[in-house]
Amino acid sequence: MSQRFVNHIAEYIHTNKLPLEHLTIVLPSERIKKYLASALFEVYQRPLLAPQMITIDKWVKSHSPQTVIDPTRALIRLFEIQLKNAKTLEDASFDEFSVGA
Repeated sequence: MSQRFVNHIAEYIHTNKLPLEHLTIVLPSERIKKYLASALFEVYQRPLLAPQMITIDKWVKSHSPQTVIDPTRALIRLFEIQLKNAKTLEDASFDEFSVGA
C-alpha cells in the first residue's frame, strides 16, 4: 500500500468528518497501521484516538467459522500434494516447487 493511498484514506476520513470512534478500517497488514495513524495525525494536526484498525486476515477469521491457514502452511500443504503426484525427481524438489509457486 503506497504512502499516497494511506494519505488519501486519512484525507477522506477527515474531509467527510467520519466519526473515528465508530470507524473500523480493514487493512492488508499490521505494518500499514502505523502509517495510517501517522497520516491521520498529520491531517487532524493534533493527537487523537485512532479508529479501530484490523488486518484482512483477522477480519476474515472473526467472520468465518473456517480455519484460515498462514501462507507458509499453505505452501507446505501444496508441496505435500505435489509429492503425492511427483513423477520425476524434479517434481519432488521443494526448491523447484517453491520457485514456481
